[in-house]
Amino acid sequence: MSSKISLFSSSILPLLIFIFLFKAVQEGAGSGAGYLFAAALLVLLAGWKSILTIEEASLTRRITLFGKDVHVRHVSPEHIKGIKFRRAGWKSKRAVIETGKGGNLYIGQAEEEVMRQLESFAERHELPRDYAVEYKWL
Repeated sequence: MSSKISLFSSSILPLLIFIFLFKAVQEGAGSGAGYLFAAALLVLLAGWKSILTIEEASLTRRITLFGKDVHVRHVSPEHIKGIKFRRAGWKSKRAVIETGKGGNLYIGQAEEEVMRQLESFAERHELPRDYAVEYKWL
């Protein structure tokens, strides 16, 4: 199963950049370089996507920028130390996949079905799972 996931636990960062850019242009404050930097950052965030694919024998995280692969990482169950399930905000969940090699995989604001698939993946491969108390409330 392949699902688009959020790279950020909140969409507040792009919103703040947009507000900053709008207010700065409206008031005529700042320099042209500042506007250019904020606009470039906003365009990059708009084209940045993360896709998590949960297969029978591995997890694959693909990060794309305007449809081109920037980073692809395959993790097999042997390299996973455990999965921590947490809450991200009031109504969404997130997970941290702790790996032995490389950095951990952070899954922020994924759909409910993605979390269920991740939990069943962990159960199938008998991976250690850590649930926060708040996670079970949702």
